Amino acid sequence: MNTARTMQKLSQIPRRRALSSLSSSENFAKSLFGAKLEESEITLSPEQLTINVQEGRQVQDRIANFAEEEGILSGWKIGATNTASQTRLGLDGPFRGPIFTK
Repeated sequence: MNTARTMQKLSQIPRRRALSSLSSSENFAKSLFGAKLEESEITLSPEQLTINVQEGRQVQDRIANFAEEEGILSGWKIGATNTASQTRLGLDGPFRGPIFTK
């Protein structure tokens, strides 16, 4: 893992407040992944706290890509694989999330 290299890449992209585009989702993902690598906290803006499902998936996918580049993506987990769980959670299908080695 080359944390310094990843942090350098992350710092080269300017941050935006709203998540209305792929580039702002990218910036949000970089902020979250950078905080994960540094084991630090970040303050989220109101726009970041109210992202929609599509934006959340974009952010999650970018974080997984960064983790894969750093060699810390172990695999994927899946949840709500049955209709009872999906109904209880108000979902239209299963969801997935990355698993990290660190």
